[in-house]
Amino acid sequence: MKYYPIDLNLKNRQCLVVGGGSVGTRKAEVLIDCGASVTLVSPVTSAGIKKLLNDKKTTLTFWERSYCSDDMEGMFMAFAATDNTKLNKQIYEDARKRQILCNIADQPDLCDFTLPSIVRRKDLMLTISTMGKSPGLSKKLRKKLEAQFGSEYGRLLDLAGAFRRKVIEENLLNLECRQNFFKELISDRMIDMIRRKEMEKIASLLTGYLGNGQDIRSMIEENFKKK
Repeated sequence: MKYYPIDLNLKNRQCLVVGGGSVGTRKAEVLIDCGASVTLVSPVTSAGIKKLLNDKKTTLTFWERSYCSDDMEGMFMAFAATDNTKLNKQIYEDARKRQILCNIADQPDLCDFTLPSIVRRKDLMLTISTMGKSPGLSKKLRKKLEAQFGSEYGRLLDLAGAFRRKVIEENLLNLECRQNFFKELISDRMIDMIRRKEMEKIASLLTGYLGNGQDIRSMIEENFKKK
């Protein structure tokens, strides 16, 4: 099986999760974080579900009962995370009848798509896929990437994005200087300075290209205030 890699915009999309164990709860958390409207169906209210329901920032529709086929109506995507093989197959068949994308945990033969392992650093997202062949290898590689790419990469992306936008919107620098500036923004030297929180050195480096040191320092300070 060859899967097509894609990043989906799930903002306000209706997504169904069946199963309230650790796997189902984790899927719901990721979907909610991506802006989806999530409905979770489970006959048992686990501690993880209670935590989601008690979080005032989290919007979750929870039905404390067993799954029924009508739950699939109006959904964009569906996820099954139960240990009931027969139920999982029913969920898959219900989704197929309605042309709804479906993922069944640990059953790649009953999936329209698989879920990659994810390393996330703010808006930077690194994904690993083994086409469903070896979740264990995905997990191993994810741990290696987590060790290699720390939180500084998320901050680097925010900083690079902000200054790239400034240069383009204000039409700063000629083409050659602009290309050199963008390379400097994502250089290993910049990553090291961000890791060490050397804001003055970063400001000095970028001011050398753009001038207006006070404006640059303000942008850098604002970046470092963000979590």
